[in-house]
Order: sequence, then structure tokens, then C-alpha cells
Amino acid sequence: MTRNTSPPEQIKRRSFLQRLLQLVMSLWGVGIIGVITAYLRPPRTLPLMGVTDFRVGPLDQFKKGEARFIPHARHPFWVIRTERDQLIALSAVCTHLRCILRWDADRGELVCPCHGGTFDLNGNVLIGPPPRPLRTFETHVRGGVIYVRLA
Repeated sequence: MTRNTSPPEQIKRRSFLQRLLQLVMSLWGVGIIGVITAYLRPPRTLPLMGVTDFRVGPLDQFKKGEARFIPHARHPFWVIRTERDQLIALSAVCTHLRCILRWDADRGELVCPCHGGTFDLNGNVLIGPPPRPLRTFETHVRGGVIYVRLA
């Protein structure tokens, strides 16, 4: 009676493939555990319900009397540094037809190019058809950098 034995080469190949499969499955399992852990772990900082501080730039590069348009994706806004060294952030979107406002440095006002609406530095309507004042945003300086709180 003869036994059918496999050559040693097939045994080596089979054990190699088994080890390779074990390694791949182990790595896959570690990856799944990592994803589950990352999902269950609480965030390092808790967001304040959609409130974010947007970094505008260094205060020393922002001259008195200067206004800058910040083309933020959700809330485009103007940051104005008055001659009295006050920082003001106002929405750049007109409350009439949502046109983007321009800064008139001579008059110190935001002007709508669509229908001539004009807003003061407090966001109040001075002239024109806009039905509401502009939205204002809180500004603060940390470490010499201007931040605007967007909600």
C-alpha cells in the first residue's frame, strides 16, 4: 500500500500562502478596529455648534483706515480697521438682492453696486432699497492676529 504524500515543495507553498493570508487578515482587522476606535473617540475640541474663528491675518499688516474683503465661502465679509484703531467685520452681502458690496474709502461706507444701497460702519442702511442692516461679526486679536467669529 502506497501513500500519496505531497512533495515538500507544496507543503512550503501551502504554509507560505496560509501565513500570507493570516497576515493580510490581521492587518485588515487592525484597520477595522482603528476605524471603529476613531469613530467612537470624542473629538479633541468640541465645536461650538457651527461657530468658528476665521483667521484674517496679522494686525500689523492691516493699516488704520484700511478695509479688506475676505472671500469666505459661506460668509464673505469685510474687515475694516478704523482710524480710531477699532476692528469691524460686516457681511459683504447686500440684504436687498445679495450683491457683493464694495468699500468706498472716501466716504467710509459699504456700497451696493446693483442698486446703490449704502451701509455705515455699524451695518445700518443709509440709502437705498436694502430692507435690513448688514450682519456684523465679532472680531478679536490673539497673538497679534485678527480673528473673526463666524456663526
